[in-house]
Amino acid sequence: MTELIGFDSASSSQVPRTAEENISRGRAAMRVVLKTKHDFDHAMYRQDMGWIDFVWGDAGKVRPNGKTKGGKGIVHILEARMRKDGYSATQAHALVYRMVTVLAKGKILRTFKHDLSSQTVIEHQGYEATLIKTDSNEWLLSGWKVFD
Repeated sequence: MTELIGFDSASSSQVPRTAEENISRGRAAMRVVLKTKHDFDHAMYRQDMGWIDFVWGDAGKVRPNGKTKGGKGIVHILEARMRKDGYSATQAHALVYRMVTVLAKGKILRTFKHDLSSQTVIEHQGYEATLIKTDSNEWLLSGWKVFD
């Protein structure tokens, strides 16, 4: 996993003290993910959930019915918004930056527990972020929805 540029390994694991610190940390992590196309460990932190990782992921393969198989992570969110909603690359990037604020300031709407994983949906100002937790201790950003 990639570390924040300008942060040493000790400070990169320090829990942000305020929502604004968390947003700043998340935006810096998102910049690294978008630039390097690599995962970012401990990108953000929520008191009620713990650490959140930003995973670059896989765009997946689009089936004839328009659904994607195997898509996950930030690259999947970017690809889906451009394909489904007609977003430009710039608009899709702005959307993933907005998710940082949703993760920092949003409220948990619902949590689903599956056999080997959990899924939590966080909402803020008409945007929903979906996080998944499997066998690791961190949550992974896996989905995004905008409500008009």
